[in-house]
Amino acid sequence: DTCWSFITPPCGLIVNACEDAYICPGDEITLGGIPSATGGIEPYRYLWITSNNDTVDTIANPVVSPDTTTTYILFVRDSYGCTDSDTITVFADFHQVTSGEYIYPPADTTLPPGPITLIWHNIDGTLPIYYNLYLDDTIIRENILDTFVVIDIPCGETHTWSVELYNICYDTIPHCEGDSIWYQTDSSIYIIDSMSNPWGWSGNPIFHTYPCTGPVASFEHPFDSAFSSCQNDTIILSIYDSDGVVDSSITITINGITYTGESSEIQWSEPTLTYISSTEFADGQTVSVCIDSANDIYGNPLNSPQCWEYYIDKAPPRIDVIEPDTTVNVRNYEQNITFDISDRGSGIDISSITYYINGVNQTENLVLTGNSENLRCNFNTRDILGQFVPGETVFVSIAVCDSPDFCAPNCSQLDFTFITVPEAACYVHPNPFTPDGNNINDFTVFDYPSMFAKEATIKIFNLRGVEVFSKNIGPIDDYSEQGRRQWNGTDGNGKKLPDGIYMYIIIVDGEVVCNGTVVLAR
Repeated sequence: DTCWSFITPPCGLIVNACEDAYICPGDEITLGGIPSATGGIEPYRYLWITSNNDTVDTIANPVVSPDTTTTYILFVRDSYGCTDSDTITVFADFHQVTSGEYIYPPADTTLPPGPITLIWHNIDGTLPIYYNLYLDDTIIRENILDTFVVIDIPCGETHTWSVELYNICYDTIPHCEGDSIWYQTDSSIYIIDSMSNPWGWSGNPIFHTYPCTGPVASFEHPFDSAFSSCQNDTIILSIYDSDGVVDSSITITINGITYTGESSEIQWSEPTLTYISSTEFADGQTVSVCIDSANDIYGNPLNSPQCWEYYIDKAPPRIDVIEPDTTVNVRNYEQNITFDISDRGSGIDISSITYYINGVNQTENLVLTGNSENLRCNFNTRDILGQFVPGETVFVSIAVCDSPDFCAPNCSQLDFTFITVPEAACYVHPNPFTPDGNNINDFTVFDYPSMFAKEATIKIFNLRGVEVFSKNIGPIDDYSEQGRRQWNGTDGNGKKLPDGIYMYIIIVDGEVVCNGTVVLAR
């Protein structure tokens, strides 16, 4: 018989799939150590599968690039039939950031000045996600983790803003070589520089802060320092702001009385405020108007309070006749006509003056001196008319208006007459006269030419040519004024003269204008 024996060696196969690894999207890794199997009897047979039993490869060190975390299992069989296995998990759960969204403020929004909060958020991506904030294309915050930033913005500014998002993936790939292990580490940054918005805005969103200035007020009617003759005055103001004026913020003061947009005298139709007076302003009154307050929709106050004044003028100019004296007959046939016009309000409208003499327009022949407050008007009769007719009734009409800036002018008219003294002839009456004290024809009266205008001297002579009496007579205003033209038959010393015929002469301006005889009979 033949006998034999053999010894079965123990299985010494050792499999090394290497340590777990971390990779970034799109990266790849070589599985297994170097070598992937030791011990046992070569050659080896390799089988790589996933934990889901998907076959990967049949080589010792396959290269893989998983999209998600995957556990790989390495099965090895040696020539003797011994088997062993090992696992490696490749973590690939990193998700790069792909988009973000603006939240606040909405694009093209106007905000109060001061602290403004900018808010956004990311839509996807593995944390941590970092942010860079840009204002007007200039970076103002870097590498922040918060999704909001508070910035202080002054009034009246406009800005664009944008956010840059990124996250970082780190590759940690082990290398198993024999009994040693070393790790290869790399990083990848995934950045996006544009985000979506819910407003349909194209480009970087924009925001504004409220303007720095509030409403601007102006006085439309009447203008500052104007004169008004209106009976029921209307005041019109403009309160303008491009962003709008808050009705309830409006207050105005007129002559110390405060009115609001709710007052019955006020009508508000932006930007026009109309005040209709419930009572008339008095002539000569100064009307003071102030716009005290008005805010725009952002709370900005009135740019600056405004005040104006205007004046009420309801009185016409005054006309005062300087010459002639219309209470007596005018002795001077070349009498000038002079009058003053005064106005204490808006002033005289010189172009409105009309001047008529006996129905004939003589306005252009007036000589004016002074100003629109006090004006003297002179008409030179001798230069224009020569002289008036003796005994003429002269009709004079003067009209003038003032010059208010609003409503009709105030006008006045003055009509007056004066009478020139009539021309007289040489006349002695009674003649003869009988100065015997019975109050009948006790004196004689002498008439002479121009006796209503000029003084004269009367001289009386006896028939021998001796002067017995002399005196100044005239002028007179009326025929009834006989006292100065009388002679009672006495001499210069008051002694009675004898009956008889006496001669007389009357001298005016050195010229004898009358002569004759008068009979004295007692």
